[in-house]
Amino acid sequence: LSGDWSVIVEDQEFLVWSSLLAAWSDTFAAMASHDCLERASQRLTVKDFSAPAVERALEFMYTGECDAEDELLVEVTAFADKY
Repeated sequence: LSGDWSVIVEDQEFLVWSSLLAAWSDTFAAMASHDCLERASQRLTVKDFSAPAVERALEFMYTGECDAEDELLVEVTAFADKY
């Protein structure tokens, strides 16, 4: 895996490309371009979503597809709404 940022959730770390996340999300774009903790550390710690939900959300950003059960999709949608 490769990337210039880490997304940390629960006990998992996902390496991601900040430019890809910024293309999908104004929130990620702001984190990548403004003077803030996330940009300085090149990491985002997610505390209010599960690792499977974050993984599926990131998977969608990379592939345009999201394969998840209905219950997990609710959490993925909440993650997308926040970020």
